[in-house]
Amino acid sequence: MAPPRPAGSDSPEAGFTLIELVVALGLLAILMSASLYSIMQGLRLSRDNQDRVVAANVVTGVLEKLQTAALTTAGFDTIPVTTETLPAQTSAGVSFHLTQTAEWVNRGLSGSSCNSGTNASLILRATVTASWGSAGSVSQSALLAAPNGTFSAGNGSLAVQVSSSAGTGLSGADVTVSNSWAPAVNQTITTGSDGCAFFAQLPPSTGHPPYNVTVSSAGGVDVKEQPSFVTTETVSSGTVSLLTGSNAINYDQGGSVLWTYSPASPSPALGMPVSLDSSSQSLTDDLYAWSTGSLNPVYPGTYA
Repeated sequence: MAPPRPAGSDSPEAGFTLIELVVALGLLAILMSASLYSIMQGLRLSRDNQDRVVAANVVTGVLEKLQTAALTTAGFDTIPVTTETLPAQTSAGVSFHLTQTAEWVNRGLSGSSCNSGTNASLILRATVTASWGSAGSVSQSALLAAPNGTFSAGNGSLAVQVSSSAGTGLSGADVTVSNSWAPAVNQTITTGSDGCAFFAQLPPSTGHPPYNVTVSSAGGVDVKEQPSFVTTETVSSGTVSLLTGSNAINYDQGGSVLWTYSPASPSPALGMPVSLDSSSQSLTDDLYAWSTGSLNPVYPGTYA
């Protein structure tokens, strides 16, 4: 005869089965994972905010040095009017990559500095950007006014407008202005979003050869398919010489023209030139042509 069962052993709430225990542990793991994810996200956000505060302090320090330099004529003249990469700075265990840009902007006015018409309405805007990691960055700007006596009434200026094939300002092009006489000038300014590069306080070229003006960029071409556009310009005392408007320099990132001869058989004759014609230019490939080929770089536009 079987021994009697203990009282209450048939109750469904007598204890957890193995399946119930596994399900409970699974739910607990899910809840713990969600909590851990929230904690990690909070820590990342806190770390990012901390990095941004440190980056802002680093940027402020660089701008304060520029503002101090701008207090004197000698210091103001040392501020490069271009975009340059500064040495990286490490603070709070984070390495910050620094970029500094200085450009002439209109004082209290909107519009491009290429349309200012005079040095008197311009002021130097300095922007410093600190970046770190894969996506973090902080930027700050400051306006730097030239001290009294910085600008000489006997000097002139040069405004250079770089226009893309679409007729809009081309950013990121390097414009270099240089001369072959004393005092020597060799300045390079990278165009901003308006495609403008403004060169203030250039000694007049009266009695000397004109200034050399060169526009270039990686992968860029002018309307004659040249990687650099070169021209000359005279600078007069007390005036702003303008390579703007109808005299703007046409320059853009080069594209490609691809072709395929059809039918592929018989094979085309070797030595056949390939010409491209547009309203403003013509381009001939003097290399041997096969069933397929390309011309690169080509100034963007419509060709026949």
